[in-house]
Amino acid sequence: MIELYYGSFDIACIIHSYDMGTKTASILLENIWKNDNLFLLPCYRSNLRKLYLDVYYWTDYLCDKPTIDKEFPSVQKDFEALGRGMEEAAFMTENFDMDLFFKMKRL
Repeated sequence: MIELYYGSFDIACIIHSYDMGTKTASILLENIWKNDNLFLLPCYRSNLRKLYLDVYYWTDYLCDKPTIDKEFPSVQKDFEALGRGMEEAAFMTENFDMDLFFKMKRL
């Protein structure tokens, strides 16, 4: 059931997919906070600051994802130097989450 709650990454994906500016994204976060608080992950229900910080962290990541993905070979070499492996799928994904589709439609 926890996968049905809005998490910071879900909200960041929605903000990114609609190419929202900061002001519009802030209005969305305020509306979710006020009207859909029960649908947020429990860690965000009483901590609006944490919600903002986590959503904007993921939004920044999604905005610069191509650059970050280009660095994967360097990251993979670092893991190998430490004697650990890392699968590409764990670092880069383009999979669309069906739950996210319905969350997006609801908002």
